[in-house]
Amino acid sequence: MTSTGPRRLGGVVPPLITPFTDDGDLDRASLRSLCHFLLDQGVHGLYPCGTSGEFVLLTADERRAVAETVLEAVAGSVPVYIHVGAAGTAEALALARHAQAAGADGIGAIAPFFHAHDEEALRRHYLTIASAVAPLPFYLYNLPSHARNTISPELAARLAGEMPNIVGIKDSSGTLASLRSFCALPGFSVLSGSDGLNLAALLAGCAGMVSGNANAATEPFVELWRAQQAGDLVAAELAQEKIDAVRRVLADGAHLADFKAVLVARGVLRSPAVRAPLAAAGEGRELWATIHSIVSTAGTAARESGAH
Repeated sequence: MTSTGPRRLGGVVPPLITPFTDDGDLDRASLRSLCHFLLDQGVHGLYPCGTSGEFVLLTADERRAVAETVLEAVAGSVPVYIHVGAAGTAEALALARHAQAAGADGIGAIAPFFHAHDEEALRRHYLTIASAVAPLPFYLYNLPSHARNTISPELAARLAGEMPNIVGIKDSSGTLASLRSFCALPGFSVLSGSDGLNLAALLAGCAGMVSGNANAATEPFVELWRAQQAGDLVAAELAQEKIDAVRRVLADGAHLADFKAVLVARGVLRSPAVRAPLAAAGEGRELWATIHSIVSTAGTAARESGAH
């Protein structure tokens, strides 16, 4: 947290990919390069160690190293919220305490995954973490397709009422109805985690977008945010068209190595390596050429460029 007080997330917030060397080691130099690249692109915050960051394939020590590297590279210029989610409460708690000690602006955590939990178990899990690091701001992370557990608006409201540092949620459930339900909670900060809904989400009251695609193709996300904030709905719709075209080219993050391949082609990373058993990257120069044609054109042309 900075001396100016807690900073919530908003605007364009990439959930950072985690760069590796060709040998599979954490590439901290490329991670710093990625942070600087995204800051130059005009993002408003960073969210390391999330789903796009291959967090389930990182060791706890690697997750701590990523957090420290990002915080050092960003140096307070935008808010950094560290994702500390884990299958077990003890691991998530240890990562949360490290993030706080390292100087993070806040933390986020996916629901404990793999095992199915009832709402009371989820409540205990989140309260244990939030109370240990209070008043550090804490965002819930709703991704039921992967976690097997859903954070309901009712649970979110209860948690926020019990722990004031539970200030918001990243909702990746994939439905506008869910986003609207969270936006209806008084004083609760809601971030869209579904890129196809970004414009609708912003118009519904969401504070910003947490987009994996924005690692590789940041431009249309920043364009969307600026247009929506300026009240230019036509420009915002064109930016959403570009985002949808980029999503088709990058399979909406289904192959994380392709994000990295594009960033190699853009001169940001040194290797497109991902952790096994994730699939290797496609041809980064071809992917970037297609994406570049999308982000450099008007919305209609972008839609056509991403259709193949």
